[in-house]
Amino acid sequence: MNAASQKVALRARYVVPVAAPPLQNACVVMRGEQIEAVTATPPADAEIVDLGSVAILPGLVNAHVHLEFSALEERLGEAGMPLPAWIREVLAWRQRVANDPDGAVSTQDALARGLAEAVRHGTTALGEIATVNWRRNGEIGGTGPSRGPLDLPLDVTVFRELIAPTSEPLRIAECMLTAGPHLAEGEVSKTWSAGLSPHAPYSAHPQLCEAVVRLHARSPFPVAIHLAESREELEWLAHGTGPLADLFDELELPSPFAASRRPLEVIEQLGGLSNTLFVHGNYLAPDEMAALAERASTTAVVYCPRTHAYFGHEPYPLVEMLNAGVSVALGTDGRGSNPDLSLLAEMRHVARQHPEVPLARILELGTLAGARALGREAKAGSLTPGKVANLAMIALPEGATDDAYDMLLRADTEVVATLVRGRPVFATDETPLAAWAKSD
Repeated sequence: MNAASQKVALRARYVVPVAAPPLQNACVVMRGEQIEAVTATPPADAEIVDLGSVAILPGLVNAHVHLEFSALEERLGEAGMPLPAWIREVLAWRQRVANDPDGAVSTQDALARGLAEAVRHGTTALGEIATVNWRRNGEIGGTGPSRGPLDLPLDVTVFRELIAPTSEPLRIAECMLTAGPHLAEGEVSKTWSAGLSPHAPYSAHPQLCEAVVRLHARSPFPVAIHLAESREELEWLAHGTGPLADLFDELELPSPFAASRRPLEVIEQLGGLSNTLFVHGNYLAPDEMAALAERASTTAVVYCPRTHAYFGHEPYPLVEMLNAGVSVALGTDGRGSNPDLSLLAEMRHVARQHPEVPLARILELGTLAGARALGREAKAGSLTPGKVANLAMIALPEGATDDAYDMLLRADTEVVATLVRGRPVFATDETPLAAWAKSD
């Protein structure tokens, strides 16, 4: 089973390809890093591994996460607090970490914890918003030497965060000076690819976004921006007033407000780029959804369900977006606003909050739609022959139902194994894959 050329058939109670209907008592056949077949009858020359009462899914795709918060035991702030107040909590937390480097968990350790947690929850690809440098071959760190490589072979897209609230040329130039080396490192890394993330409309001036557009024209890369996340953001965009304006005053920063704008203008500016992620989209207007639907082949909205609930936002317009034709993916955000990094828990939350959305579609949001959003659809997101063998295996509850989607998204069972490129990177002791995982 360890030979790269060995053909292995993983048999399970259900195989859920996402791009095709579920198969009962079926197999995923792998050879090396690749899926060779999804079939009810394993090939005669394959080694069969019977996984029992589990469902095999494509590895889950977390399209938006902030791994820097992964060492937090509790979320920052309080449930229902306004976003600007939560931003104050983030700034205070970062200051505490900076003032007590010996007592705080290092950023490197926090990132490693977050990646390990994602793997335990069945995630095999994610979009990370990075405030630190990610180094070649998976090494991470700030400006000093890195301690060593991360050994979890996830497919990670690292969006380097860019913040320049005003049109000050020097600040924008500084941002773009960090962007170039980041993109170059991502091109040669074997473990991650690079993108850029102008943070949000109130912290990334339109001229910074225009600099990103110009750079993208020379060599495309994915882009992410937080958009329409709160009512406070909409007020500030339209009028330059409200709690966000108060926050700028409190921080003694020059007001970046120049002219009345809407999220629509951000969509029009960045929506023509390849693989643009508009994160949250909690308060998009109908014409803004229509603009995103027109650009659905190159853009996606990333819905972070439990973070949305933590802040007590108005009901999420998921049905309206899907009906309009908007491409929607799912993310966990970070532990600063979420209790864990389980995308399975996010999908189950969506199933509870949006019962009118078919469960099969919800599963797609956390797999194939996320892969599309990150530009990884050719290799990930579904159990399709020729794709990479990134798999999540989820225990199924006992019972008479034959509805695989219902068992996956309306139960409380857990991920029991995660495979990345055909190799188990996580397996509980009870699974037949445990010994294989430990041998690697």
